[in-house]
Amino acid sequence: MATVHMNTRRWFWALTVGLTLWMAIAVRWIDTPSRAANFGVGEKLFIPLLPLSRLLTFIQYRIHLVTTSFVGPQGPQKDLAALQAENRRLDNQLYMLTNQYVYMSHRFALLEGERTRHPELKFVTANIAAIDQSASAQLCTLDKGTSSGIHRGAIVQYDYVPVGKVISESPFVSTVRLITDPFRPLRINAQLQRRTPSGIQIIADTCQVHGIANGMLACDNVSAVHTIPPEIGDTLIVRDLEWHAMDGAIIGQVTKVAHLESQPLLYDLNIRPAVDIRSCPFVLVQVAE
Repeated sequence: MATVHMNTRRWFWALTVGLTLWMAIAVRWIDTPSRAANFGVGEKLFIPLLPLSRLLTFIQYRIHLVTTSFVGPQGPQKDLAALQAENRRLDNQLYMLTNQYVYMSHRFALLEGERTRHPELKFVTANIAAIDQSASAQLCTLDKGTSSGIHRGAIVQYDYVPVGKVISESPFVSTVRLITDPFRPLRINAQLQRRTPSGIQIIADTCQVHGIANGMLACDNVSAVHTIPPEIGDTLIVRDLEWHAMDGAIIGQVTKVAHLESQPLLYDLNIRPAVDIRSCPFVLVQVAE
């Protein structure tokens, strides 16, 4: 039975090594459209077989427990503890690999979506190495730089939502100024819209979105179209030539409306960003051809 036990273990670890190698290839090629990794292979082959191999190990444990029941009380107890520990390791390994697969599939889907929307542009994925949201700056650091084609001024986004722009770069690291930075704001021209049962209603043709304190955004002196006042829940949409790759993207939603008494047709808005950089597992960066 020891031979059966070892064969079952080898079967599981062979699958584990195979999935790990496949993920490594996917990471290497995820930014290369001509050699994009086939995620269907992992979904149809590796992921279903991993729990199957886990089940085989559990069945082997039961057989082993029955066949060794005549050895004495100490033998089965020792085997039980060893096999339970191994089952826990297998469960943890399966959980980690499944999470990695879901993470990589999401990266690949977002990257392919951007390539479809903007075939004339090139994007790469980058991990967020650090975030600085101090009292003097709103920045983040990426683990890719000029060696990956990232250049100063490149637009950074997540799930088709603007995050910021690259302000400095080195071969393997780049720094991004977030759109929420109030000290050196990245102003974005936007259109204020409201979704209604009859369709999209334009509330303001244009306003400049900029960062304010506490990671929020604002629009000042908003002029309403046809005197329709802005409301909480209205949406800001990018309409800016400098952010052309993000045209039509959602910036955020209105959380507060202040009416200017001195100018009845002007409003100040507070806006919650559509994406919190702290919750982004990675970002997409526009790169030079």
